[in-house]
Amino acid sequence: MSATWYNTSLRLINARDPDLTRVTTEALNALIAANDPPTLFRFAGRIVRLEMGDTAQPILRDLTAERLVERLARIVFWYKEDAEGNRWRVRPPRAVAVNILATPNLPLPILDRVVTVPVFALDGTLHRDEGYNSATRTIFVPLPGFVLVDVSLVPPGEEIEYAVELILLELLGDFPFVGDAERAHALCALLLPFVRDLIAGPTPLHLIEKPARGTGGTLLAHALCSPALGRSLSGISPAKEESEWRRTLFSRLRDVPSVLLIDNIHARLESAALASMITAEHYSDRVVGTSDMLDVPIRCLWLATANNALLSDEIARRTIRIRLDAKMERPELRTGFRHPDLMAWAEEQREVLVWAALTVIQAWVAAGQPSGSKTFGGFERWCAVMGGILQVAGVPGFLENSEDLSENSDADATAFQGFLAVWCDRFGSQPVTTADLFPLSEQLDLGNGEEHSRRIRLGRLLHRQRDRRIGDVRIEKVGLRAGAQNWRLVRKDANTASGTGSK
Repeated sequence: MSATWYNTSLRLINARDPDLTRVTTEALNALIAANDPPTLFRFAGRIVRLEMGDTAQPILRDLTAERLVERLARIVFWYKEDAEGNRWRVRPPRAVAVNILATPNLPLPILDRVVTVPVFALDGTLHRDEGYNSATRTIFVPLPGFVLVDVSLVPPGEEIEYAVELILLELLGDFPFVGDAERAHALCALLLPFVRDLIAGPTPLHLIEKPARGTGGTLLAHALCSPALGRSLSGISPAKEESEWRRTLFSRLRDVPSVLLIDNIHARLESAALASMITAEHYSDRVVGTSDMLDVPIRCLWLATANNALLSDEIARRTIRIRLDAKMERPELRTGFRHPDLMAWAEEQREVLVWAALTVIQAWVAAGQPSGSKTFGGFERWCAVMGGILQVAGVPGFLENSEDLSENSDADATAFQGFLAVWCDRFGSQPVTTADLFPLSEQLDLGNGEEHSRRIRLGRLLHRQRDRRIGDVRIEKVGLRAGAQNWRLVRKDANTASGTGSK
Protein backbone atom coordinates (compact mmCIF):
# COMPACT_ATOMS: atom_id res chain seq x y z
CA MET A 1 0.00 0.00 0.00
CA SER A 2 1.34 3.42 -0.92
CA ALA A 3 2.84 5.44 1.91
CA THR A 4 1.02 8.54 0.66
CA TRP A 5 -2.27 6.90 1.68
CA TYR A 6 -1.64 7.81 5.31
CA ASN A 7 0.47 10.93 4.76
CA THR A 8 -1.42 13.48 6.86
CA SER A 9 -0.88 16.44 9.13
CA LEU A 10 -2.30 14.42 12.02
CA ARG A 11 0.01 12.82 14.54
CA LEU A 12 0.58 9.12 13.81
CA ILE A 13 0.14 6.60 16.65
CA ASN A 14 0.26 2.84 16.40
CA ALA A 15 -2.96 1.61 17.96
CA ARG A 16 -1.50 -1.89 18.38
CA ASP A 17 1.53 -0.76 20.41
CA PRO A 18 1.42 -2.99 23.51
CA ASP A 19 3.09 -0.33 25.68
CA LEU A 20 0.00 1.43 27.12
CA THR A 21 2.06 4.05 28.95
CA ARG A 22 3.87 5.09 25.78
CA VAL A 23 0.70 5.23 23.72
CA THR A 24 -1.11 7.18 26.44
CA THR A 25 1.72 9.73 26.61
CA GLU A 26 1.67 10.21 22.83
CA ALA A 27 -2.12 10.57 22.78
CA LEU A 28 -2.08 13.02 25.71
CA ASN A 29 0.57 15.15 23.98
CA ALA A 30 -1.61 15.26 20.88
CA LEU A 31 -4.66 16.14 22.98
CA ILE A 32 -2.88 19.05 24.68
CA ALA A 33 -1.44 20.36 21.42
CA ALA A 34 -4.87 20.33 19.78
CA ASN A 35 -6.53 22.09 22.74
CA ASP A 36 -5.72 25.57 21.42
CA PRO A 37 -7.95 27.51 21.71
CA PRO A 38 -9.09 25.39 24.64
CA THR A 39 -12.36 23.50 24.71
CA LEU A 40 -11.23 20.92 27.27
CA PHE A 41 -10.86 22.07 30.87
CA ARG A 42 -10.41 20.96 34.44
CA PHE A 43 -13.50 21.96 36.41
CA ALA A 44 -14.31 20.92 39.98
CA GLY A 45 -11.86 18.04 39.84
CA ARG A 46 -13.16 16.59 36.60
CA ILE A 47 -12.43 16.97 32.88
CA VAL A 48 -15.13 18.75 30.91
CA ARG A 49 -15.74 19.69 27.29
CA LEU A 50 -17.25 23.01 26.25
CA GLU A 51 -20.13 22.59 23.83
CA MET A 52 -22.90 24.75 22.40
CA GLY A 53 -26.39 23.74 23.43
CA ASP A 54 -29.47 23.61 21.24
CA THR A 55 -30.26 27.23 22.15
CA ALA A 56 -26.73 28.42 21.22
CA GLN A 57 -25.81 28.64 24.91
CA PRO A 58 -22.41 27.32 26.04
CA ILE A 59 -22.63 24.26 28.27
CA LEU A 60 -20.14 21.94 29.95
CA ARG A 61 -20.24 18.17 29.56
CA ASP A 62 -18.15 15.64 31.40
CA LEU A 63 -15.47 14.17 29.15
CA THR A 64 -16.39 10.49 29.25
CA ALA A 65 -14.27 7.76 27.70
CA GLU A 66 -16.63 7.64 24.71
CA ARG A 67 -16.37 11.39 24.14
CA LEU A 68 -12.61 11.27 24.49
CA VAL A 69 -12.41 8.45 21.92
CA GLU A 70 -14.32 10.71 19.49
CA ARG A 71 -11.86 13.53 20.16
CA LEU A 72 -8.80 11.32 19.74
CA ALA A 73 -10.18 9.98 16.45
CA ARG A 74 -10.24 13.50 15.01
CA ILE A 75 -6.81 14.70 16.16
CA VAL A 76 -4.71 11.52 15.75
CA PHE A 77 -4.20 9.13 12.82
CA TRP A 78 -4.49 5.76 14.58
CA TYR A 79 -3.24 2.84 12.55
CA LYS A 80 -2.30 -0.79 12.58
CA GLU A 81 0.55 -2.20 10.48
CA ASP A 82 1.03 -5.58 8.86
CA ALA A 83 4.30 -7.45 8.32
CA GLU A 84 4.84 -5.77 4.94
CA GLY A 85 4.58 -2.28 6.43
CA ASN A 86 1.11 -1.56 5.10
CA ARG A 87 -0.97 0.59 7.41
CA TRP A 88 -4.74 0.84 7.97
CA ARG A 89 -6.56 3.52 9.89
CA VAL A 90 -8.37 2.13 12.95
CA ARG A 91 -10.37 3.49 15.84
CA PRO A 92 -8.58 4.77 18.97
CA PRO A 93 -8.18 2.16 21.69
CA ARG A 94 -10.70 2.76 24.47
CA ALA A 95 -8.07 1.71 27.00
CA VAL A 96 -6.03 4.79 26.03
CA ALA A 97 -8.98 7.10 26.65
CA VAL A 98 -9.65 5.47 30.02
CA ASN A 99 -5.99 5.78 30.95
CA ILE A 100 -5.90 9.48 30.07
CA LEU A 101 -9.00 10.18 32.16
CA ALA A 102 -7.44 8.32 35.08
CA THR A 103 -4.29 10.48 34.94
CA PRO A 104 -4.20 12.95 37.84
CA ASN A 105 -3.71 16.68 37.33
CA LEU A 106 -3.94 16.69 33.57
CA PRO A 107 -2.22 19.80 32.14
CA LEU A 108 -5.44 21.42 30.97
CA PRO A 109 -6.64 24.96 31.79
CA ILE A 110 -8.66 25.30 35.00
CA LEU A 111 -12.16 26.73 34.55
CA ASP A 112 -14.32 28.51 37.14
CA ARG A 113 -16.91 30.34 35.01
CA VAL A 114 -18.51 30.38 31.58
CA VAL A 115 -19.87 33.80 30.57
CA THR A 116 -21.51 35.27 27.50
CA VAL A 117 -20.43 38.87 28.23
CA PRO A 118 -17.10 40.56 28.96
CA VAL A 119 -16.24 40.57 32.68
CA PHE A 120 -13.79 42.36 34.93
CA ALA A 121 -10.73 40.59 36.31
CA LEU A 122 -9.42 40.90 39.86
CA ASP A 123 -7.14 43.80 38.88
CA GLY A 124 -10.06 45.76 37.41
CA THR A 125 -9.20 45.02 33.79
CA LEU A 126 -12.15 44.48 31.45
CA HIS A 127 -11.58 41.32 29.43
CA ARG A 128 -13.27 41.88 26.10
CA ASP A 129 -11.65 39.15 24.04
CA GLU A 130 -13.56 36.02 23.19
CA GLY A 131 -12.15 32.80 24.60
CA TYR A 132 -10.44 31.59 27.75
CA ASN A 133 -8.68 33.92 30.16
CA SER A 134 -6.29 32.32 32.64
CA ALA A 135 -6.31 35.35 34.95
CA THR A 136 -10.01 34.94 35.67
CA ARG A 137 -10.28 31.21 34.89
CA THR A 138 -13.22 32.30 32.76
CA ILE A 139 -14.16 31.59 29.17
CA PHE A 140 -16.11 34.25 27.29
CA VAL A 141 -18.41 32.73 24.67
CA PRO A 142 -20.57 35.49 23.15
CA LEU A 143 -23.97 34.55 21.83
CA PRO A 144 -24.40 34.66 18.03
CA GLY A 145 -24.61 38.22 16.77
CA PHE A 146 -23.45 39.88 19.99
CA VAL A 147 -21.28 42.95 19.39
CA LEU A 148 -19.75 44.80 22.33
CA VAL A 149 -20.36 48.55 22.31
CA ASP A 150 -17.12 50.38 23.15
CA VAL A 151 -16.77 51.28 26.83
CA SER A 152 -14.84 54.45 27.67
CA LEU A 153 -11.74 53.88 29.77
CA VAL A 154 -12.71 56.91 31.87
CA PRO A 155 -16.46 57.35 31.33
CA PRO A 156 -17.53 61.00 31.45
CA GLY A 157 -20.34 62.07 33.74
CA GLU A 158 -22.98 62.13 31.02
CA GLU A 159 -22.21 58.53 30.04
CA ILE A 160 -22.45 57.38 33.64
CA GLU A 161 -25.75 59.22 34.09
CA TYR A 162 -27.16 57.74 30.87
CA ALA A 163 -26.03 54.22 31.80
CA VAL A 164 -27.70 54.44 35.22
CA GLU A 165 -30.87 55.86 33.68
CA LEU A 166 -30.95 53.12 31.05
CA ILE A 167 -30.90 50.43 33.74
CA LEU A 168 -32.94 51.98 36.56
CA LEU A 169 -35.48 53.86 34.43
CA GLU A 170 -35.80 52.04 31.11
CA LEU A 171 -35.25 48.45 32.28
CA LEU A 172 -36.44 48.60 35.90
CA GLY A 173 -38.55 51.76 36.02
CA ASP A 174 -41.95 50.04 36.02
CA PHE A 175 -41.23 47.75 38.99
CA PRO A 176 -42.83 49.06 42.22
CA PHE A 177 -39.77 49.14 44.48
CA VAL A 178 -40.73 50.24 48.00
CA GLY A 179 -37.63 52.41 48.41
CA ASP A 180 -34.13 53.39 47.37
CA ALA A 181 -32.58 50.35 49.05
CA GLU A 182 -34.64 47.93 46.94
CA ARG A 183 -33.67 49.73 43.74
CA ALA A 184 -30.00 49.82 44.77
CA HIS A 185 -30.00 46.10 45.55
CA ALA A 186 -31.64 45.31 42.21
CA LEU A 187 -28.79 47.15 40.51
CA CYS A 188 -26.32 45.13 42.61
CA ALA A 189 -27.87 41.90 41.35
CA LEU A 190 -27.69 43.04 37.72
CA LEU A 191 -24.04 44.09 38.01
CA LEU A 192 -22.74 41.14 40.03
CA PRO A 193 -22.06 38.69 37.14
CA PHE A 194 -19.84 41.34 35.53
CA VAL A 195 -17.71 41.94 38.66
CA ARG A 196 -17.81 38.52 40.35
CA ASP A 197 -14.07 38.01 39.83
CA LEU A 198 -13.38 41.26 41.68
CA ILE A 199 -15.02 39.82 44.79
CA ALA A 200 -12.75 37.42 46.65
CA GLY A 201 -15.33 35.83 48.88
CA PRO A 202 -19.03 35.03 49.05
CA THR A 203 -21.98 37.16 47.94
CA PRO A 204 -25.41 37.31 49.64
CA LEU A 205 -28.76 35.98 48.53
CA HIS A 206 -30.75 38.68 46.70
CA LEU A 207 -34.37 38.16 47.74
CA ILE A 208 -37.13 39.63 45.57
CA GLU A 209 -40.25 39.63 47.73
CA LYS A 210 -43.70 41.13 47.41
CA PRO A 211 -47.05 40.97 49.23
CA ALA A 212 -49.03 39.28 46.45
CA ARG A 213 -48.74 37.34 43.22
CA GLY A 214 -48.74 39.33 40.02
CA THR A 215 -46.46 42.07 41.36
CA GLY A 216 -43.64 41.08 39.00
CA GLY A 217 -41.09 39.28 41.17
CA THR A 218 -40.18 36.57 38.69
CA LEU A 219 -40.22 39.06 35.81
CA LEU A 220 -37.80 41.25 37.77
CA ALA A 221 -35.49 38.26 38.28
CA HIS A 222 -35.47 37.61 34.53
CA ALA A 223 -34.95 41.30 33.74
CA LEU A 224 -32.02 41.60 36.14
CA CYS A 225 -30.26 38.66 34.52
CA SER A 226 -31.08 39.45 30.89
CA PRO A 227 -27.95 41.56 30.19
CA ALA A 228 -25.52 39.00 31.59
CA LEU A 229 -27.26 35.86 30.31
CA GLY A 230 -29.04 36.92 27.14
CA ARG A 231 -31.63 34.21 27.63
CA SER A 232 -34.50 33.11 29.85
CA LEU A 233 -33.54 32.23 33.40
CA SER A 234 -34.18 28.70 34.63
CA GLY A 235 -34.96 28.51 38.33
CA ILE A 236 -35.37 25.73 40.87
CA SER A 237 -38.29 25.14 43.20
CA PRO A 238 -37.73 25.23 46.96
CA ALA A 239 -36.89 21.80 48.33
CA LYS A 240 -38.94 20.13 51.06
CA GLU A 241 -36.15 18.19 52.75
CA GLU A 242 -32.59 19.12 53.64
CA SER A 243 -31.16 16.23 51.63
CA GLU A 244 -33.12 17.44 48.59
CA TRP A 245 -31.75 20.96 49.04
CA ARG A 246 -28.20 19.62 49.09
CA ARG A 247 -28.62 17.41 46.03
CA THR A 248 -30.43 20.03 43.97
CA LEU A 249 -28.06 22.90 44.75
CA PHE A 250 -24.97 20.77 44.26
CA SER A 251 -26.28 19.52 40.92
CA ARG A 252 -26.89 23.10 39.75
CA LEU A 253 -23.47 24.29 40.90
CA ARG A 254 -21.86 21.50 38.87
CA ASP A 255 -23.28 23.21 35.76
CA VAL A 256 -21.22 26.37 36.59
CA PRO A 257 -24.22 28.77 36.54
CA SER A 258 -23.84 32.54 36.41
CA VAL A 259 -27.14 32.82 38.29
CA LEU A 260 -28.86 30.39 40.64
CA LEU A 261 -32.54 31.31 41.09
CA ILE A 262 -34.80 29.82 43.77
CA ASP A 263 -38.21 30.76 42.41
CA ASN A 264 -41.58 31.14 44.12
CA ILE A 265 -40.73 30.39 47.73
CA HIS A 266 -44.08 29.67 49.40
CA ALA A 267 -42.99 28.39 52.80
CA ARG A 268 -40.40 29.29 55.39
CA LEU A 269 -36.96 29.25 53.79
CA GLU A 270 -34.66 27.17 55.96
CA SER A 271 -31.74 25.06 54.77
CA ALA A 272 -28.36 24.42 56.31
CA ALA A 273 -26.98 23.45 52.89
CA LEU A 274 -28.21 26.69 51.29
CA ALA A 275 -26.85 28.79 54.16
CA SER A 276 -23.49 27.04 53.91
CA MET A 277 -23.22 27.44 50.14
CA ILE A 278 -24.11 31.14 50.20
CA THR A 279 -21.16 31.86 52.48
CA ALA A 280 -18.70 29.49 50.78
CA GLU A 281 -16.32 29.86 47.86
CA HIS A 282 -16.33 26.10 47.15
CA TYR A 283 -18.64 23.25 48.09
CA SER A 284 -17.70 19.57 48.25
CA ASP A 285 -20.09 16.65 48.03
CA ARG A 286 -20.34 13.15 46.69
CA VAL A 287 -21.68 12.56 43.19
CA VAL A 288 -24.89 10.54 43.40
CA GLY A 289 -24.34 6.91 42.49
CA THR A 290 -20.55 7.08 42.77
CA SER A 291 -17.83 7.31 45.39
CA ASP A 292 -16.35 10.42 43.73
CA MET A 293 -16.11 13.67 45.67
CA LEU A 294 -16.31 16.93 43.71
CA ASP A 295 -15.28 20.35 44.95
CA VAL A 296 -17.19 22.92 42.88
CA PRO A 297 -16.44 26.66 42.80
CA ILE A 298 -19.30 28.96 43.80
CA ARG A 299 -19.23 32.09 41.62
CA CYS A 300 -22.93 32.59 40.93
CA LEU A 301 -25.45 35.30 41.73
CA TRP A 302 -27.82 33.94 44.40
CA LEU A 303 -31.36 35.07 43.60
CA ALA A 304 -34.77 34.18 45.06
CA THR A 305 -38.40 35.24 44.72
CA ALA A 306 -41.15 34.96 47.34
CA ASN A 307 -44.42 36.37 48.61
CA ASN A 308 -43.81 37.87 52.08
CA ALA A 309 -40.90 35.56 52.74
CA LEU A 310 -40.26 33.92 56.09
CA LEU A 311 -36.56 33.21 56.54
CA SER A 312 -34.66 31.28 59.15
CA ASP A 313 -32.18 33.35 61.11
CA GLU A 314 -29.29 31.68 59.25
CA ILE A 315 -30.74 32.61 55.84
CA ALA A 316 -31.83 36.11 56.92
CA ARG A 317 -28.27 36.94 57.95
CA ARG A 318 -27.14 36.07 54.43
CA THR A 319 -29.84 37.95 52.53
CA ILE A 320 -30.45 41.43 51.12
CA ARG A 321 -33.99 42.45 50.29
CA ILE A 322 -35.54 43.74 47.06
CA ARG A 323 -39.16 44.36 48.04
CA LEU A 324 -41.90 45.23 45.55
CA ASP A 325 -45.35 46.55 46.43
CA ALA A 326 -47.87 47.72 43.83
CA LYS A 327 -50.26 48.78 46.64
CA MET A 328 -53.31 47.35 44.95
CA GLU A 329 -55.48 44.27 45.34
CA ARG A 330 -54.76 42.80 41.91
CA PRO A 331 -51.35 44.05 40.76
CA GLU A 332 -51.46 41.86 37.65
CA LEU A 333 -54.08 44.25 36.22
CA ARG A 334 -51.69 47.21 36.06
CA THR A 335 -51.28 48.91 32.66
CA GLY A 336 -49.34 51.78 31.13
CA PHE A 337 -45.93 50.16 31.22
CA ARG A 338 -42.97 51.83 29.53
CA HIS A 339 -42.21 48.56 27.71
CA PRO A 340 -45.29 46.28 27.67
CA ASP A 341 -43.18 43.30 26.59
CA LEU A 342 -40.18 43.99 28.80
CA MET A 343 -38.19 40.85 28.02
CA ALA A 344 -38.53 41.35 24.27
CA TRP A 345 -37.28 44.91 24.70
CA ALA A 346 -34.40 43.72 26.93
CA GLU A 347 -33.39 41.13 24.35
CA GLU A 348 -33.45 43.74 21.59
CA GLN A 349 -31.45 46.20 23.68
CA ARG A 350 -29.08 43.67 25.24
CA GLU A 351 -25.90 45.09 23.73
CA VAL A 352 -26.57 48.59 25.03
CA LEU A 353 -27.66 47.21 28.44
CA VAL A 354 -24.36 45.34 28.65
CA TRP A 355 -22.61 48.59 27.75
CA ALA A 356 -24.51 50.37 30.52
CA ALA A 357 -23.53 47.79 33.14
CA LEU A 358 -19.88 47.84 32.07
CA THR A 359 -19.83 51.63 32.00
CA VAL A 360 -21.15 51.90 35.57
CA ILE A 361 -18.43 49.51 36.72
CA GLN A 362 -15.68 51.09 34.61
CA ALA A 363 -16.47 54.48 36.16
CA TRP A 364 -15.72 52.96 39.58
CA VAL A 365 -12.49 51.39 38.28
CA ALA A 366 -11.40 54.71 36.78
CA ALA A 367 -12.13 56.43 40.11
CA GLY A 368 -9.60 54.15 41.83
CA GLN A 369 -12.01 51.45 43.03
CA PRO A 370 -13.09 53.22 46.25
CA SER A 371 -14.61 50.91 48.85
CA GLY A 372 -18.16 51.33 50.02
CA SER A 373 -18.69 52.52 53.58
CA LYS A 374 -21.48 50.09 54.59
CA THR A 375 -20.78 46.67 56.10
CA PHE A 376 -22.64 43.36 56.04
CA GLY A 377 -21.10 40.62 58.17
CA GLY A 378 -19.51 37.80 56.18
CA PHE A 379 -19.67 39.70 52.88
CA GLU A 380 -17.04 42.36 53.43
CA ARG A 381 -15.50 42.30 49.96
CA TRP A 382 -18.91 42.30 48.31
CA CYS A 383 -19.83 45.36 50.40
CA ALA A 384 -16.61 47.13 49.43
CA VAL A 385 -17.06 46.52 45.70
CA MET A 386 -20.82 46.95 45.28
CA GLY A 387 -21.04 49.81 47.76
CA GLY A 388 -18.20 51.58 45.98
CA ILE A 389 -19.74 51.11 42.52
CA LEU A 390 -23.10 52.50 43.63
CA GLN A 391 -21.41 55.38 45.41
CA VAL A 392 -19.53 56.43 42.27
CA ALA A 393 -22.71 56.00 40.20
CA GLY A 394 -24.66 58.21 42.60
CA VAL A 395 -27.23 55.51 43.44
CA PRO A 396 -28.49 55.81 47.06
CA GLY A 397 -29.92 53.21 49.42
CA PHE A 398 -27.25 50.49 49.57
CA LEU A 399 -27.92 48.23 52.62
CA GLU A 400 -30.31 50.73 54.17
CA ASN A 401 -33.02 48.11 54.69
CA SER A 402 -30.87 45.31 56.16
CA GLU A 403 -32.34 45.70 59.65
CA ASP A 404 -35.91 45.53 58.31
CA LEU A 405 -35.28 42.07 56.87
CA SER A 406 -33.76 40.76 60.11
CA GLU A 407 -36.63 42.15 62.18
CA ASN A 408 -39.54 41.20 59.97
CA SER A 409 -38.62 38.04 58.04
CA ASP A 410 -38.44 35.39 60.76
CA ALA A 411 -41.60 34.73 62.73
CA ASP A 412 -39.78 31.96 64.61
CA ALA A 413 -37.49 34.51 66.25
CA THR A 414 -40.53 36.25 67.73
CA ALA A 415 -41.97 32.90 68.81
CA PHE A 416 -38.72 31.97 70.54
CA GLN A 417 -38.63 35.27 72.40
CA GLY A 418 -42.17 34.55 73.60
CA PHE A 419 -41.05 31.09 74.73
CA LEU A 420 -38.22 32.65 76.74
CA ALA A 421 -40.64 35.07 78.38
CA VAL A 422 -42.91 32.20 79.51
CA TRP A 423 -39.86 30.22 80.68
CA CYS A 424 -38.65 33.18 82.72
CA ASP A 425 -42.09 33.70 84.31
CA ARG A 426 -42.52 30.02 85.16
CA PHE A 427 -39.07 29.01 86.36
CA GLY A 428 -37.01 32.19 86.75
CA SER A 429 -33.31 31.27 86.90
CA GLN A 430 -33.69 27.78 88.40
CA PRO A 431 -32.23 24.83 86.44
CA VAL A 432 -34.75 22.96 84.28
CA THR A 433 -34.68 20.06 81.84
CA THR A 434 -36.02 19.83 78.32
CA ALA A 435 -38.93 17.82 79.74
CA ASP A 436 -39.77 20.72 82.07
CA LEU A 437 -39.73 23.18 79.16
CA PHE A 438 -41.58 21.08 76.59
CA PRO A 439 -45.09 22.00 77.84
CA LEU A 440 -44.18 25.67 77.26
CA SER A 441 -43.06 25.16 73.65
CA GLU A 442 -46.38 25.03 71.80
CA GLN A 443 -45.61 28.26 69.93
CA LEU A 444 -42.31 26.91 68.57
CA ASP A 445 -41.99 25.08 65.25
CA LEU A 446 -40.73 21.68 66.37
CA GLY A 447 -42.10 19.73 63.44
CA ASN A 448 -45.12 17.45 63.16
CA GLY A 449 -43.62 14.27 64.55
CA GLU A 450 -44.34 12.34 67.70
CA GLU A 451 -43.77 13.98 71.08
CA HIS A 452 -40.42 12.23 71.50
CA SER A 453 -39.05 13.66 68.26
CA ARG A 454 -40.35 17.14 69.11
CA ARG A 455 -38.63 16.97 72.50
CA ILE A 456 -35.39 16.09 70.74
CA ARG A 457 -35.86 19.09 68.43
CA LEU A 458 -36.39 21.34 71.46
CA GLY A 459 -33.17 20.06 73.03
CA ARG A 460 -31.26 20.73 69.82
CA LEU A 461 -32.79 24.22 69.59
CA LEU A 462 -31.64 25.03 73.14
CA HIS A 463 -28.19 23.68 72.33
CA ARG A 464 -27.91 25.97 69.29
CA GLN A 465 -29.00 28.98 71.34
CA ARG A 466 -26.75 28.34 74.37
CA ASP A 467 -24.67 31.29 75.60
CA ARG A 468 -26.46 33.60 73.17
CA ARG A 469 -27.73 36.90 74.55
CA ILE A 470 -31.41 37.33 73.61
CA GLY A 471 -32.85 40.51 75.05
CA ASP A 472 -31.80 40.66 78.69
CA VAL A 473 -31.35 36.90 79.20
CA ARG A 474 -28.90 34.22 78.17
CA ILE A 475 -29.45 30.44 77.97
CA GLU A 476 -26.85 28.51 79.94
CA LYS A 477 -26.04 24.78 80.21
CA VAL A 478 -25.64 23.74 83.84
CA GLY A 479 -24.81 20.04 83.72
CA LEU A 480 -26.85 16.85 84.14
CA ARG A 481 -29.57 15.94 86.63
CA ALA A 482 -30.80 12.36 86.71
CA GLY A 483 -29.14 11.83 83.36
CA ALA A 484 -30.90 14.80 81.71
CA GLN A 485 -29.28 18.01 80.52
CA ASN A 486 -30.18 21.06 82.64
CA TRP A 487 -30.65 24.60 81.40
CA ARG A 488 -31.23 27.93 83.08
CA LEU A 489 -31.79 31.55 82.15
CA VAL A 490 -29.22 34.07 83.31
CA ARG A 491 -30.26 37.72 83.38
CA LYS A 492 -27.92 40.38 82.12
CA ASP A 493 -28.10 42.32 85.37
CA ALA A 494 -27.15 39.17 87.35
CA ASN A 495 -23.85 38.85 85.46
CA THR A 496 -23.25 42.55 85.68
CA ALA A 497 -23.74 42.54 89.45
CA SER A 498 -21.38 39.66 90.04
CA GLY A 499 -18.87 40.85 87.45
CA THR A 500 -18.56 37.32 86.12
CA GLY A 501 -20.23 35.13 83.59
CA SER A 502 -21.17 31.48 83.86
CA LYS A 503 -18.58 28.86 84.51
